[in-house]
Amino acid sequence: MVVAALGMFAVEQALPPLVPLPGIKPGLANIITLIILYAGGGFTRRDAAVALAARLLLSALVTGNVYALFYSAAGGVLSLIFMCFLCRKMPILVVSVAGGMFHNMGQLLIAALFLGPGGVIYYLPVLLIGGAAAGLLTGITARLLLDRRCPLSQVLRRVL
Repeated sequence: MVVAALGMFAVEQALPPLVPLPGIKPGLANIITLIILYAGGGFTRRDAAVALAARLLLSALVTGNVYALFYSAAGGVLSLIFMCFLCRKMPILVVSVAGGMFHNMGQLLIAALFLGPGGVIYYLPVLLIGGAAAGLLTGITARLLLDRRCPLSQVLRRVL
């Protein structure tokens, strides 16, 4: 699953920016986190945390961007905490949208530490909208993969 998440990260890095605003990306690697949280088959929330940590560290090694590691780690950890809490009772789309929004809030917290809280807070509405849109995209994709409605689900079923 870590390799799949790294592959999604690599695909995302190769794509041109969808919007010309910093901090707004599709978050394709989160598809794998959602699958771990919802697939069953012996996966646990701890597995999701280990996969997230491994992906963050390996992607930072590949890109060499230490600052991106801080932003990604803050967003990923905050997002995972809330997704683990919500996945017990909520459908995958709700959890994914919340995860995208909390990811961007975590990134904004790091930006406030590095740059100061002054102007950063005004970017919150933009990041929340971007996080919700990315969460919707990743949630729909994860749901399709879990429901076997996508050709990639055949590969996923072999891994699981």
